[in-house]
Amino acid sequence: MPALGWGVPKSDDKAIAWYRRAAVESEKARDPAAPLMYYIGRKYLGGEGIRRDEAEARKWLERSAQGGFAKATEQLAQMQDSNR
Repeated sequence: MPALGWGVPKSDDKAIAWYRRAAVESEKARDPAAPLMYYIGRKYLGGEGIRRDEAEARKWLERSAQGGFAKATEQLAQMQDSNR
């Protein structure tokens, strides 16, 4: 909710802190929050329930990729290819 500003003030830091507390891992990643950061990036990219924002999507996907989540790296590559 803090990542999207749903019902609470938008806060990247609070969102990431909650993701790490939840420690949900759908795939191996160095950062347990990385899969959830990917999910937020995809939400912003697709405009699902929020205003579509490619810059915000890229920010979250980059954080996820830095956390070791392979799907985020793949998504960023696709975005780069589509911008050429």
